[in-house]
Amino acid sequence: MRFRGALVAAFLFSCGSEPSDTKGRSSDPTTPASPPPFAGPGATPGAATAAGCNSVRGKVYDPAGRNPLYGVAVYVPRGPLPPVPDGVSCGRCGTPISALAATMTDSSGAFSLAGVPDGESVHLVLETGKWRREVTLPAVSGCKEIVADDPALMRLPRSASEGAMPHIAIVGGAADSLECLVRKIGISDSEFGTSGDQASHVHLYHGGNGRSRFATGKLFAEQSVLFTDAKKLDAYDAVLAACAARVEDARTIKPAWVSAMEAYAAKGGRAFFSHYMNYFVRGGSPALASVATIRADDGDDLVDPFVADVNTSFPKGKLFSEWLGHVGASTTPAKVTIHSAQYTVSAVAPATATSWIDSKSGVLLGGTPVGPVVQYFSANMPAGAPPAGQCGRYVVSDLHVGSGSGAGDFPGGCGDSELTPQEKVLEFMLFDLSSCVQQDSSPPAPPVVN
Repeated sequence: MRFRGALVAAFLFSCGSEPSDTKGRSSDPTTPASPPPFAGPGATPGAATAAGCNSVRGKVYDPAGRNPLYGVAVYVPRGPLPPVPDGVSCGRCGTPISALAATMTDSSGAFSLAGVPDGESVHLVLETGKWRREVTLPAVSGCKEIVADDPALMRLPRSASEGAMPHIAIVGGAADSLECLVRKIGISDSEFGTSGDQASHVHLYHGGNGRSRFATGKLFAEQSVLFTDAKKLDAYDAVLAACAARVEDARTIKPAWVSAMEAYAAKGGRAFFSHYMNYFVRGGSPALASVATIRADDGDDLVDPFVADVNTSFPKGKLFSEWLGHVGASTTPAKVTIHSAQYTVSAVAPATATSWIDSKSGVLLGGTPVGPVVQYFSANMPAGAPPAGQCGRYVVSDLHVGSGSGAGDFPGGCGDSELTPQEKVLEFMLFDLSSCVQQDSSPPAPPVVN
């Protein structure tokens, strides 16, 4: 592989191998515990039920309080929030939430919640997947509107002390630094650990040529510890695997690991694979391997920068394109500029996978024109199963998404700078990965309230 400069992109989690039953609850005993996981990103804001005549208008941001987020449920709960369940589970869209009023953020991160009852204070829940935070707004009565757009308040939690978070495993690699990306979206350093650390939500594992230890000297667990233990895999809501800067195949990724990940995804697990880690797809079962056309060699580098198309032919793709414009990651509608783009994936099977970013043609670094190139695609899991039986999700990136080489001790070299435009692309994809599962051909549905 000819990696040409570090790339870019950041997202969500913090490691913890076998979480305890108390994970995700508020540390403040006076604060109600968190609500049932919301199931279903919605495309347009709007009240789902009317319990009063007041309203709340505002925006919801990522944990860092920098970028507004699409697809976050905003609701007034009916009562105390039950704990978010630990570990892998089938998170399909359409599961009702217990709320007096509910809505969803749009592609700009904005929401307008009607039907808010009178009260000495307003308890508002922000939730997507297993991310959840409860905030308190001032008293309201007399059919008034509250404006809630302060990023310091209206953001997803940075740590378990602020709310519920998913449990995430990150397998490092030399060509990416996914651990830095997750940190840059605002996850607290206290939430990073490794296998066996019960107090953390993001666990770091040593993968091919990647980081191997924390700045304290504590070593990461090896990737084999994760991929050979189904019980350990099932403790995570998502697994992020970085490119190791080498062609991966059965010599470096054992067939048993590939099968274990397929079984994990069938239960509702979510996974992100960068570049050569696509072997978890092409080396999988016939149904999984057929979702995309992926080269088995080391591929080629595309011109740098490479301008690709955002696929707006399906509902979420259109929302994705709009969001990129709102956060400054795209200056031309439905176009995105990519650095260190690779030519490894050339097509997806429309019946079983969705291409999010692609181009009808590309140009290699040497000037040779090539056919279609796919930079991001997703597939609901199990691959090829009827939609009603799909609970998990795979996302594959054919570009490098780390900010840095993945070298050195963590968190050294990560920095605290804002996300680059390309990192913002992945931020959307990773939060979408953690949300409920639905068919990409269907418009996102608003919250279902009971």
